Amino acid sequence: MPQVVGNRLVTASGTGRIHSLDKKTGLPVWSHDLYGEFGANRLQFGYSCHGLPYRDTLIYLAGGDAPYFGLGRGSALVAFRQSDGAVVWKNQAFKNAHSSPLLIDVAGQPQAVALLADRVIGFSPEGGELLWTRGRHARLGRRQPALHRLGLRRRRSRARARPERR
Repeated sequence: MPQVVGNRLVTASGTGRIHSLDKKTGLPVWSHDLYGEFGANRLQFGYSCHGLPYRDTLIYLAGGDAPYFGLGRGSALVAFRQSDGAVVWKNQAFKNAHSSPLLIDVAGQPQAVALLADRVIGFSPEGGELLWTRGRHARLGRRQPALHRLGLRRRRSRARARPERR
């Protein structure tokens, strides 16, 4: 899923590759392979998430619950520096889902929220530390967390589909 972040066009492919291109020239600046470098879970429909821009980083949900090349678990949360792609931090281990993280404000503190394969988590966008978790009973992750279940409100559209009158 492509996104413009500052002076970069960043894409995440279904094969788990992230590419950062210069927005003006289209030339590659940096890239990473989430499967090869971080032990990301290979999802049924491929990788389909975009990064969460936070300050000078882009935060990705890589997954990585399974042991990774005998080195323990993969890195489920990874933050890359926007300018050069350097890994700023990596943290946690869990099963990923087809979901992208959201940034929310809780009592004046930024938190990132993500819907995973088996739970919803809140984590610090500063370093990936887990702040809270809540289990759920579903087989696949949806696109966005249900904010009302977290005690947060989201503005709803009043438009509804109406049956045609004859």
